[in-house]
Parts: sequence; C-alpha cells; structure tokens
Amino acid sequence: MEDIFQFRGRGNHEIKDDSIFVIEPADGTVIGVIIRVGVVDFLKCHCRRALVDRWGVYLDQPFHRRSSPDLSSSWAECVCDGAFVFKQVSFSLEREEDWMRTLR
Repeated sequence: MEDIFQFRGRGNHEIKDDSIFVIEPADGTVIGVIIRVGVVDFLKCHCRRALVDRWGVYLDQPFHRRSSPDLSSSWAECVCDGAFVFKQVSFSLEREEDWMRTLR
C-alpha cells in the first residue's frame, strides 16, 4: 500500500481556508483509510469517496469487511452514511475485490 494523500489533522495549514477537494478513485479501485498507532499502520475502513478541507475529512459511506463464521463468504458492511475524521489519517488506493461489491 502506497499513500496517495495524508491529512495531518484538524486545522491543517497546508490546505487553504477556502479549499475543498474530492478524492475519488477510478473504477475498479477503492480508498483505504489508514490510521497510524505508534509505528504501525492499521487499515481502518474503505470508502469510495472522500472530501477534504482544512478542518477534516468526510468519508462517504465507509465500509468494513464482514465474513460468515466459517469464512465461506464475505461482504461489505456499511459503517454509517458518512463520517468526519479530524485526526491524522492516510489514504491508499486498493484494487476492488468481489466482496466490496456486495454492500449490506
């Protein structure tokens, strides 16, 4: 996973006051939302679009992977309709997998 963008936290002065931009990957890829704890990176969730401004990142319909108890099937489970992230977070592009297309 290679970072495509890093948000450095709320009040990020590298982003101008009046700037807002959208991170939306091409078909066949999704955004991986990564948080760092100490020196370890954790994939927190996936999403298909993120809006970034100076004060935070809005994740549009973030989702997690869920599996049946016997691991015979997996699907995407929506975390919520949208979430606002204020802490430092990184984004990576990941190839879309079959389970990501089945949203429950």
